[in-house]
Amino acid sequence: MNPFVTSSSPADTSGAVGVDREAVGPKQYRVFLSYSHADTTWARWLMRRLEGYRVPERFHGRAAPIGEVGARIAPVFRDRDELPTADDLGEAVQGALRQSATLVVIGSTTAARSRWVNEEVMYFKRIGRADRIFALIVGGEPNAADEAEECFPPGLRFQVGSAGVLKEKPVELIAADARAHGDGKDDAFIRLVAGLLGVGFDELRQREMQRRHRRMFWVTASSLAGMAITLGLAVLALRARDDAQRRQENSELVMAQMLEDLETRLKKADQLGALDDVAKKVMAYFKSLDPRDLTDRSNAQQAKLFTQIGQIYLARLRYADATESFTAAVDRASGLVTRHPRDGEILFERAQAEYWLGYVPYQQGQYAEAGAWWRRYRDSGVALTGLDPALPRWQREAVSGHHNLAALELKRGDLAAARQGFLGEREAHERLLAMLPDDAELQASIANVDS
Repeated sequence: MNPFVTSSSPADTSGAVGVDREAVGPKQYRVFLSYSHADTTWARWLMRRLEGYRVPERFHGRAAPIGEVGARIAPVFRDRDELPTADDLGEAVQGALRQSATLVVIGSTTAARSRWVNEEVMYFKRIGRADRIFALIVGGEPNAADEAEECFPPGLRFQVGSAGVLKEKPVELIAADARAHGDGKDDAFIRLVAGLLGVGFDELRQREMQRRHRRMFWVTASSLAGMAITLGLAVLALRARDDAQRRQENSELVMAQMLEDLETRLKKADQLGALDDVAKKVMAYFKSLDPRDLTDRSNAQQAKLFTQIGQIYLARLRYADATESFTAAVDRASGLVTRHPRDGEILFERAQAEYWLGYVPYQQGQYAEAGAWWRRYRDSGVALTGLDPALPRWQREAVSGHHNLAALELKRGDLAAARQGFLGEREAHERLLAMLPDDAELQASIANVDS
């Protein structure tokens, strides 16, 4: 893994040549995207994100690399289909470069070998705008020892001399890293935007979080109303019926509706503080039910709901409430596992709750307790593979169980135990690879375990 450090600052200006004769006045384009044909999907994604981004109001009016900051970053130039077939860029592309305030290079192994990406970077430097070049890494490595793995073209890596030709002296490359082990897509996008706006990454990220919180308030407000109505109808329905069988049927229906609604809201929300009150009511409602009125299906639904409610509390750092909810999930699922030892779905639900019961103390630095629960989670994952060795989904659960314990032991400093855990993870990976021999992501995971 390359320990490449990213930044939102503009690129090194030491490679600039000439004078930017068009530096004064607004440009037709705020951003010119330079990329390889192989990275078209990334280019489309980035263009949509840039043109759809709403700049926080507090930054409006300030001078930035893209020009005077307004409500939007658009327009963005991306039309690679207009590149000429001649030996040079052509006036159309050169004109677009001259009319672009900044140049954003999408870095990858194919971009590093692209003649046109390199020419666009060189031209932008020749007109004196080396300090307004930014990069987004989507593949390969910066400054790679193996040239085949390099993600930046030569024009971006080296200075351009006064004659407009490359020099041997390298420049310090600064980029946002969209790779999974780098910034990740979302943080890389914010880091890139921060550079284009000339603001600090942390400041912009905090603004994005605040804006997201406000948006989630309105999303969760409607969720609260819907869930409150659902819960109220459930209580009324159960009170209106004396027949035990009818109570069981209605209980299953209501919990299925709750489960579907809560799953939908959890997928949309990343800050769930507004769901606290509903979570409390749901917990109280479940506790009020007579266990004799619950079928196995109802208990399975409850186990899943308790796990999801626990995640809501955990997101709010309410560890005691989260532990209570996850414990209830384990209790419900354990009874079902005893009655249905060959049902993999039930065992899977218990394993999820066991994982979260380990994650709560892990977050609090209580590694011994975390390890106890994660050993149970690992054992449940191994048991799942025994139920159906040919099912990749169960094999992946075993992989996760081994990995979590190994990483925990590594953090605790028990290197021998960590090594055994990673070896167990590798064995589980190899069994999974036998089922999915062409899975490149799985091959990369095995390499990561080896690392």
